[in-house]
Amino acid sequence: CFKFLKDERIKLVSMGPEDLCDGNLKLTLGLIWTLILRFQINRGDGGGSAKNALLEWVRSKIPEYDIKNFTSDWQDGKAIHA
Repeated sequence: CFKFLKDERIKLVSMGPEDLCDGNLKLTLGLIWTLILRFQINRGDGGGSAKNALLEWVRSKIPEYDIKNFTSDWQDGKAIHA
């Protein structure tokens, strides 16, 4: 798994195979997000960033939260709870 990630030039920060085997939830979820970002979101359809398209979709579903990004606007937990 990690050889594949290295071959694909996917950089993992502070994570090794032992973290996955030990069940480190935070790092495992980070790995999953990295894979989703690399193989799904960044693909796009040529008509703009797929990440921006996803952000626009989120904004259309919960406009009352005025989501502008996938980082700080999620920190209080309200958007994910919506």
